[in-house]
Amino acid sequence: MLTTAVEPTEDEFPSYRSWLLPLYAVLMLGGFLFSMMTTPDNDKANYPEYGNHSVCAQEGVVYRFAVHPLYNPRRLFSVFIRMMDKINSQACGFKVRLVASRNYQSFEARTRKNDFEITLSNPSQALQAVKHGYRIIGKMGDDSQFCGIIFARRDSGITDITDLKGKVLAFPSPTALAATMMPLYYLHNRGLDIKDTDMHFVGSQESVIMNVVLGNADVGATWPMPWQMLMRERPEFSNILKILWETPPLVNNAILVRDDMPEKDARIIMDALVDLVNSPDGREILHELTLSRFERCTVSAYQPVVTFLKDYISTFPKELSVLQP
Repeated sequence: MLTTAVEPTEDEFPSYRSWLLPLYAVLMLGGFLFSMMTTPDNDKANYPEYGNHSVCAQEGVVYRFAVHPLYNPRRLFSVFIRMMDKINSQACGFKVRLVASRNYQSFEARTRKNDFEITLSNPSQALQAVKHGYRIIGKMGDDSQFCGIIFARRDSGITDITDLKGKVLAFPSPTALAATMMPLYYLHNRGLDIKDTDMHFVGSQESVIMNVVLGNADVGATWPMPWQMLMRERPEFSNILKILWETPPLVNNAILVRDDMPEKDARIIMDALVDLVNSPDGREILHELTLSRFERCTVSAYQPVVTFLKDYISTFPKELSVLQP
């Protein structure tokens, strides 16, 4: 049996705090009035200066940076907003704004409609986006961490794949590569017939973990980034859950920009991400992401994913082979 979560709405978060703008205006007005009431030492002090000032202080274009549903929108905001601020600190003539989608279906539908100028997508989503007006400019590093984790409660009694027959399995979405496709392929190759299980798609990585913690599912699948982050925030979960199996890794998540983005803007964005590793605050951001670095790449880096998807699509029924042309 297949169950899919209902699609909620999206949230967009500016990378600045909106209440700062009126406060800034008040301070600027006060400064202006004060300057009018004082006598400068020379007339030149009252004239504006021209020449070496950067024009990059103006925002100009606002690019929407959408992250596929690694977490619920509020958690995603807390994790990624500092990364947006870092990009904006180096941006020239544009700003980026974080967009969160509550589930995979909504994120993918909006990507197909070119609603986002920048995305952080899983590799299968990225390869689909390339067909719909996007180009890959980089990726998360640490490919060894892009694997599927299959887990259960410690008191479940599950020790062998044959124990999964008749059990409730929780996954985030049919299109979650590391957390659904790779675990399903792993289990299939080791003898499990998915028709003998009760599969549920619960919308997000965090929901998968919580469903197993609460006993609503016997087994869940996720991948290291959300797993490690939640274990760090809720260390008591390590006494409740155990990892049963891990899949072989593939290529990590991709950074894409829409084809109509100027190359200079795409380069500034990728430069800012690659440069995170070179500063203390940048390394803090990477630590929050449980990541060591971002890397430049093109679509050619994802050839192993192309091969995997061909095998996956030929193996599973149509409702799970949602990436077929």
